Amino acid sequence: MNNKCTCAAVPKRYLMMTLVIVGIQVILWQTVSYTTYCFKWKDYVPYRQKEPFVYSHLLGLLLSLMPASLVSVNCGANRVFGASLLTLSVLLEVAPLAIHLGIHGLAGAQFLNGAAEVGRFSTTINYFAVHSISQAFVVTSLYGVLADWTPVDERTTVVAIVTSSIAWFVLWYLLFFDDPYHNESVTEEERCRVTEGNGRTSPSSEPGPVPWRQILRSTPVHLVCLCVAAGMAEQRLGKYNFLMYLGGASTFPSLSSVLALAAAVVTCGVASDCLRNKGLVSTTGAARITCVGGLTIHACAIMLQGLKESRWIEHIAMTALGVFFVGIETSHLDMAPRHAPVLKALSATTLGVLLGGISVFAISDTSSLASHRLAHVFIPVAQVVTALLYLLYGRADLQTWDALPELREQNAVCESASPKGCQEEVQTQRPQGNIEENV
Repeated sequence: MNNKCTCAAVPKRYLMMTLVIVGIQVILWQTVSYTTYCFKWKDYVPYRQKEPFVYSHLLGLLLSLMPASLVSVNCGANRVFGASLLTLSVLLEVAPLAIHLGIHGLAGAQFLNGAAEVGRFSTTINYFAVHSISQAFVVTSLYGVLADWTPVDERTTVVAIVTSSIAWFVLWYLLFFDDPYHNESVTEEERCRVTEGNGRTSPSSEPGPVPWRQILRSTPVHLVCLCVAAGMAEQRLGKYNFLMYLGGASTFPSLSSVLALAAAVVTCGVASDCLRNKGLVSTTGAARITCVGGLTIHACAIMLQGLKESRWIEHIAMTALGVFFVGIETSHLDMAPRHAPVLKALSATTLGVLLGGISVFAISDTSSLASHRLAHVFIPVAQVVTALLYLLYGRADLQTWDALPELREQNAVCESASPKGCQEEVQTQRPQGNIEENV
């Protein structure tokens, strides 16, 4: 690549974010267009034959998320993300053809491409999601890209912008084939700003073994997985799904509603970064405000929506869910920038197991009284309890097990020798204060 290419002085991380948004948006557009316009899934495939869809979705999810995260960590998140987007978009083109192969042929295709779960609206689908092998690589590698390319004081803003319009890939390899530690077109000033606090201090910092024991025994990791599962559990019912609400798979909300929701979510992300950058709140404090506040308000609004349906209450619920989504997803990057794909794979696997359990054992009819109670009573109560647990025990600061091996060894020596003096020495090697001052 050209060493002097700085793209007209535009920071490369902003170009990266733009391509991420456009790439994922293309995937969602393809998904929504196939499910809403190409086929009336309920008329074509009887609901009693939907089990292969559920099983293929769950099996593909559980078997692919963790390997995808390991590939992203060891092979480079940028490469994996670009290849996954290309593969997924190509496989989505096969979905209309695969349906003519019958229910089992389509289930086999969806094992690779995504899980098409047939809903029970009278004329169209109720819920459609892509969580498969290709999608698992997209999701997990995305977190590796964001952890590598976003500085600490911009993470919440970037995640808010990406998720508020989440949803391509021709220029990806041309501009971002290498990570910021090896990319020759990135200026040294931007490289310093981006890599500060990401756990890798030089191009020679190779990925080490994943500290599975520390990750699996970490209470903050447990709470992140629990929050993701609790916050997104309702999407199995086809209700209050933040991403599908923006995409409007079945009913398109008004443009003003979507713009207001996106503006509120992005504003919360910018405010969170400003508060952290000025030192008014810590990283953990910002995560607790967005996660606990968003999830609690969402749960209360859902309870009210169960008593009396209102479009305004639904907007409040979706906006609060968006704020929660931004907070909890940013915590993946803050807690473990070097192992963000692994952490995302764990939380997504927990969510997949929960959604599969609800689908197989709890939901027989999304329009039934039991489904209504589950969506408007039991799940909101579980969300409030989860929010309280995160408020008391949740953390979003950089975890010790995510540090480089040499820093972990130095921390161990410090704990047995002189903790105070050693902590100051480690802090000078891995500053986490105001990045502007360091640059």
